[in-house]
Amino acid sequence: MKLTAIDLDGTLLGTDGTIHRANAEAIREAQARGITVVIATGRSLSDAKRLLKAAGLSCPVIAVNGAVVEWEGECIRNVFLPKPLVESVWDMLKNTGIYYQIYTQQGIFSSREGQHRLAEESALIEAAARSESQAALWHMSQLQLHQQGLTELADDSLLPDWRVHKFLCFSTSEEQLKSIREWTYQFEELIAFSSGAGSLEITSRESQKGIALRWLAERLGIRMEETAAIGDSENDWSMLTAVGLGIAMGNADPAIRQVCRHTTLTNDQNGVAHAFHTWIFPQIS
Repeated sequence: MKLTAIDLDGTLLGTDGTIHRANAEAIREAQARGITVVIATGRSLSDAKRLLKAAGLSCPVIAVNGAVVEWEGECIRNVFLPKPLVESVWDMLKNTGIYYQIYTQQGIFSSREGQHRLAEESALIEAAARSESQAALWHMSQLQLHQQGLTELADDSLLPDWRVHKFLCFSTSEEQLKSIREWTYQFEELIAFSSGAGSLEITSRESQKGIALRWLAERLGIRMEETAAIGDSENDWSMLTAVGLGIAMGNADPAIRQVCRHTTLTNDQNGVAHAFHTWIFPQIS
C-alpha cells in the first residue's frame, strides 16, 4: 500500500474528540515505511489541521468531504457549489427551519436563531438520553454547537463574495432529513449524505472523498490498487469503494461494513492502529 486515507470522526478520533497515541504512532510508522497517509474528513481544513497538530502529526488533508485538498501546505483543489444552487439550497433550508451550517472559503457560518434552536434540542436529548442512538444524537449535536471556527450570523443574508463548499444540516427528525435529501434529487449537480447521527450534508457531486482521493492518487502516480482507506459513515462510502483495500471501523454503519474487505476495532479501541498492523503493514513487509 502506497497511499492510505483515514476519516476523522468515528474513525481516527475517539469519542473524546482526540487522536489517541496508539493511532498517532501507527501513522508515524506508516509514514516512516513510505506510505502517504491522507486525512479525509468532512470537517474544515483548519479544524483537521488543528487536530493533527495536537497529536503531533503532519499529513496531507482532504477536507470538506473532498471539496478541498491540501498538499504540503498548499491548497491544490477547491470545489464550490454554483451560486444559483447555493441560493436554492439556502432558501429551502431557511423554509424548513432546520439547523444548518454553511462551509465557505471565508469560514463556517450558522444563524444565531439556529444555534439557539439546536441548543434547546440538545438539552432535550440529554435529558431523555437512554439508548445508544439517543446518545449518538446528543454527541453529534454537541459537535455542531462547538464547531471550531463557527461564526454566528445576525441574519440570514447571503453575502455576495461567499464561495460555498457545502451545507451541513442537523435534526433529531429522521423524516425531516429524509425530506431534505429527497429535495436534492432534482439537481444533478448535488449530492446529500450523512456523516453521523442526525446529520445531512449537501454538496457538489464532485465533492466526494473518493473522487478527491482518486484525483490525488493520479497526481502522485499511484494506482488505486495500491491504496487503502479506513472509515465508518456514509460520507466515507465513495473512498472505501474506490480503494484497493477498504477497511471499516468496528463502530461503522452496517452498510459500510458490507462494502469493505475487513472490519477493524472501534474508534475507542484504536481501530486505526489495529488496521495498519493487521492488514496494511503486512502488505509492504
